[in-house]
Amino acid sequence: MNLNRLKTSIAGLAILGALVATVPMATSASAHTPAATRFSINQAKPTLFTYGNLSGEIPGKKTYFAAQLSKPSGEAFGILTGNISTVAPIPGNPEEARLRTLIFTLPGGQIVAEGNSVYPRGEVEINPNTSIVIAVIGGTGTYIGARGQVITSRNADGTYTHKFTLLK
Repeated sequence: MNLNRLKTSIAGLAILGALVATVPMATSASAHTPAATRFSINQAKPTLFTYGNLSGEIPGKKTYFAAQLSKPSGEAFGILTGNISTVAPIPGNPEEARLRTLIFTLPGGQIVAEGNSVYPRGEVEINPNTSIVIAVIGGTGTYIGARGQVITSRNADGTYTHKFTLLK
């Protein structure tokens, strides 16, 4: 067997081996993807408590809040508590980055969501008819092991709608 033919055979076997190795991984990843559970929760206007840091300190202000939750039918469905921390306004940008932690205390347990969102500079809440997304990072009780995302939208009347997509 000449050297060129040997090299070609080895290269062909390497490519075949790589293809065979990736097919089971792609198949197993898609075969174990859980179904998504989607639902919405309405939130009443929040009670806000905002505190600014001392002059010159960074990060900036911190806002704590609480609000009643209900199903789309209007039936009471828990309470939302959380906090938002201003990370840093960006010079020349009309918006600022904020870290959000939301805890939805619902019948059967809690859902915890956390992430970074962009808010209008100096405003405590997002603009009406605006949506922001953060990750669902866990839960308790019925929601133990929850993961996914929640899209929060501020309605024109100051209430909010939270749309969940949970993979569990």
